[in-house]
Amino acid sequence: TNNRHEFLGYITDKDIVLSIKHKGTRASYQDVIKKNIHTVSFDTPIPKIYKYLLAKDLPVVVLEGKKIRGIITRRNIIELLSAMDVSKASEVNEG
Repeated sequence: TNNRHEFLGYITDKDIVLSIKHKGTRASYQDVIKKNIHTVSFDTPIPKIYKYLLAKDLPVVVLEGKKIRGIITRRNIIELLSAMDVSKASEVNEG
């Protein structure tokens, strides 16, 4: 974010590793920051976000108005689905 708390882009751990590998100590966030940002509103259904993540595998920024509420990645969705599977399995075992 900048001084006005506007989201400027994102950098992944892979981006950082590749930048350091190629540029060493001269690596800068400006070399790797991705500014093509897909945003969704705070009330966007998870299945819609999931479809986007399956197609693009890029982070999705969640906005409520102009305020950033979070970032969702494919990994977040996988963790959510895994947690849901575990809770369903425990319901069956308890029932």
